[in-house]
Amino acid sequence: MTLKKTPLEIVSDLKKEIAFLSEQIKSKQLLSGAETIRFSCEKFFCECGMKLKVLKTRKKKAVTLAIGEFIAHETILNCKKCENIYYPESLRGLIPFQGNFGFDVIVYIGESLFLQHLSDSEVQKKLKERNIPISLREIAFLGKKFITYLAIVHYESSEKIKDHINQQGGYILHLDGTCEGGSPHLFSSLDSTSGIILHNIKVPSENSKYIIPFLKDIESRYGAPIAVVSDMSSAIIKAVETTYLSTKIYVCHFHFLRDVGKDLLNKDYQNVRRILSNHKIYAVLRKVVRELKCTIDRSEDFTNALEGALKVNQWKEVIGQLPAVVSVYILVSWALEAKQISHGYGFPFDQPHVVFYKRLMEVYPIIEKLREELEINRIKLPMTEILRVYRDIALKETVILADEKILLFNELRKAMRITLNTSKKGLNDEGHSDINSIEKNVKQFRSSKKLEKLSDMVARKKLEKQIDKYQEKLFADPISIESEGGKIKVTPQRTNNSMEQFFRSFKRGSRKKLGTSSLSKMMQSMSPNMALVPNLNKPEYLEQILNGRASLAERFSEIDHQLVLEEMRKENEIARKYHKGMAKLFKVEQLPQIMLHGIRKQAVGE
Repeated sequence: MTLKKTPLEIVSDLKKEIAFLSEQIKSKQLLSGAETIRFSCEKFFCECGMKLKVLKTRKKKAVTLAIGEFIAHETILNCKKCENIYYPESLRGLIPFQGNFGFDVIVYIGESLFLQHLSDSEVQKKLKERNIPISLREIAFLGKKFITYLAIVHYESSEKIKDHINQQGGYILHLDGTCEGGSPHLFSSLDSTSGIILHNIKVPSENSKYIIPFLKDIESRYGAPIAVVSDMSSAIIKAVETTYLSTKIYVCHFHFLRDVGKDLLNKDYQNVRRILSNHKIYAVLRKVVRELKCTIDRSEDFTNALEGALKVNQWKEVIGQLPAVVSVYILVSWALEAKQISHGYGFPFDQPHVVFYKRLMEVYPIIEKLREELEINRIKLPMTEILRVYRDIALKETVILADEKILLFNELRKAMRITLNTSKKGLNDEGHSDINSIEKNVKQFRSSKKLEKLSDMVARKKLEKQIDKYQEKLFADPISIESEGGKIKVTPQRTNNSMEQFFRSFKRGSRKKLGTSSLSKMMQSMSPNMALVPNLNKPEYLEQILNGRASLAERFSEIDHQLVLEEMRKENEIARKYHKGMAKLFKVEQLPQIMLHGIRKQAVGE
């Protein structure tokens, strides 16, 4: 008896048949449009001595930069006795097992995405120009694959990197972490002597319980460092002191100054900023500048006067003879752009709001004198709003308090000979290297009368306490170490700039690639091993990880594909917001009641 199919079953069978025919058509089109290259197993006998037999042949689409698109015709052999399977090694040297795109394509995509910081679509366009069609999804996948391969060869090369480190007499470990919004912390380590990034992890927060295993992992691979440099994070310092009992730790001079400066200046500076904001003076003056600019642009005489003043070398002689409209335009703009004299260090080293206030106080009397001439040109200035700021006693007194502390803070900067206003290096400033004279200067500052005269006793005591607490960790004597060339002396860097520069470059490149200022989502999903990519710019590092091979593609081809898949699976699990399978629970409306029922049954022993 034959059972009749339901309409749904008939439709389902039709869909399957259509899908099968579609695949057949695609396969025929593929085979007809590309050249076929045959790959046979290079071995004829099994390790046991038995002659190998053909197990099967198969065809698949393959793409490499060197060849382009082709059909790989693969002959697979096996041993009837041992049941071992042998694949053509020549094909495995070009394309990963179960993959379609060659190792050279993977390397090209990885370097384009993470070294050149191109977007997925830009990489797709560049590959299309080389007659390699590829989807955006595949580019993203192969980019992740590149990072996985790089991480594997990096950690497989730990011994070679360690040998390189030992040849230079050891390594000075720089530690730091970064995050974006509510993302996990990317915690990284770098050897400042060789410039090699050693190890990276993602942790929920900068806590010593996460950092200690990280440091132990570094020690197991490269040995204990001869010194550690970090910022003033108590979690990092605690973790280092717990893990490396005999290793000295030094705090970054830049971070020390920044933290001291914030403690000293933050309260008064934020009050200045808040009062100015309440006056809404910035918005008022920006509106004035826009209106004056329009007036100047509409007048040929005013435009010529401004351009003439900006061109001549003796502008100091000319600038006092300008029309009132142009003069006020320059003066108000000068006050607004107080940040232009900042030196790129950020607060507390730069104080643009205090500078703005002082400039506005200078500008106001001159503007008052020019007001009548402006009114002739039908330009009315918001003098009431400016006068309100000019006469604000609370603001004036707060600036005086801030100024006292700024002068003292600048004295400490001079003593430490870093972040000076004469430097043009900004955040990359390493400061002077004469550590003995710097230590002497700081001790003199600590006992100076300028510090004793600070009116804010709480701020003074806190500053003294900070200097006393970190004095030993600030000043490093040269460390005597044994290298291949004999005894040498190494002085740890005064700053953690190596790490700071690394993170700035990393984030800048990521923003360029993604076309967005927020990296929170990317930091959530990224592999921490992405931070290894800058190492590829170092020839000595490439020599260590290539292990005698001519290229990264050739080195990647030696990696067990199953290991790559397993590592990618682990990364995907770590990146998951929740554990796999939890999504189905979110759809259960009565979940709490079901769990409560189960808890009660368990309690009564049912």
